[in-house]
Amino acid sequence: MFTLWIHSMFFVLLCLVTVDCGDAERHVGETESGAFIQVTRPVSNTSQWRSTRDLASVSLSRQMKVHMDDMDLELQFLSAVPVFGHQANYIALIHNTTGALMKYMNNHSFFCTGPNRSHRAELRLSRSWRVFTIFHCDWPKEDAMTGEYEVFLELPTGEIIGQVHANYNPSLLKQYGTMACVRNVWNDPGANVSGLASFPQWLDYHLMHGVHHFIIYTTSDMSPALQEVYQPYIEEGVVTRVHFNMPAERCWCSTCIQQMLILNDCLYRAKGHARWLLPSLDVDEYLRVRLPKEDVTSMLDGRHATEPLNSMFFWKFRFARASPGSLDISSTLYCKVTEDKAMKYAVNVSMVKAVSVHHPVQPEGGKRVFVPPRVAAVNHYRHPNVLEIQDHSFANLSDDSLLANVSALEASLEKRYGKERPHFLERARTAPELTTWSCSGWSLKANGPPIWEAGEVY
Repeated sequence: MFTLWIHSMFFVLLCLVTVDCGDAERHVGETESGAFIQVTRPVSNTSQWRSTRDLASVSLSRQMKVHMDDMDLELQFLSAVPVFGHQANYIALIHNTTGALMKYMNNHSFFCTGPNRSHRAELRLSRSWRVFTIFHCDWPKEDAMTGEYEVFLELPTGEIIGQVHANYNPSLLKQYGTMACVRNVWNDPGANVSGLASFPQWLDYHLMHGVHHFIIYTTSDMSPALQEVYQPYIEEGVVTRVHFNMPAERCWCSTCIQQMLILNDCLYRAKGHARWLLPSLDVDEYLRVRLPKEDVTSMLDGRHATEPLNSMFFWKFRFARASPGSLDISSTLYCKVTEDKAMKYAVNVSMVKAVSVHHPVQPEGGKRVFVPPRVAAVNHYRHPNVLEIQDHSFANLSDDSLLANVSALEASLEKRYGKERPHFLERARTAPELTTWSCSGWSLKANGPPIWEAGEVY
């Protein structure tokens, strides 16, 4: 197991360290101290779709190469998120974790400034784990409504090594009890499962049960069907979009790594705007609250009121998929096997600085609790009637607690999509696999097998 973990780590780092941006504009120079710097600006391939709920557009930063006497260090930030609020004001910078970066941070530091070297401050290391390293660059609160930010990075000697662009629309997000992140929506033709077609019923269900706002993510190779799916929710103002400008070059890399980039970008987008965040709830996973007269937010707030909590975990039950054309929640059959190692959770936004798919990373303060299924749980509608997993258990137990929601959910979807809904669902179901954010993503390459074959551990 230890050897398998080492191999996994090796391939994770290979995949994330080597970034090929294709055609690029290069700037090469030498600093006064002899440190050699190469900065590369990637050429982005952006989607033409623009919406009234576009919160931010994210691109890879310029590539920064610093060759010092004792080491070589290469930097390229994956995302930069402006965070302004009563707790703190800064730009969060997300970078993949590398051995060279950790070696540098053990002995040195970076500084960040605005244009003309304004408000220079030491770049704060917020969180670092085996996938990402997140920095905070303190920023004046007076700039909260600016919306566009240029962050210049310096060595301790004052030499500028590059810059990172951050942007957001400061007027879009309000104050919410609970928000949820929606990663790039997937289709799985092999299993005859369409996440794209499931998205509307999943989102409407959670709107009905106390999730107040959603941050959706798109990429530059997105399917046109996504716009049709998202448009009614954009018009209502219940979703906000973050768009990732990705290089068009094909590659392979772990979908889970890419998903975690979205989760952490989303966490920082939610800071200052939400108390709770559902970072990784997939569109075939439904959070159900069993307490009478309570919804997701009231349940989270109520439990947190008794003692400070940084996160709440929910058991996940495997449900058989519903018959074609039926809502997911109309299925009542489930299996006795729970997904104990793949629980989903809600995070207290103010207490957490990094997240993974199934747990927060090094939360600050508070405690985590595991919610009893009699209070709340997650129904997972991904599997066929016979579950070919672990003990080959049959979905032969029944739970009809969500059937009471079917009529209201059908009515809500009919109101949004009208008589075109059956045709729309068929188009979504058969949309190209570009709806999957897979290897056509960040142009991250490595020599070796895909890292999920090496056995990732979370």
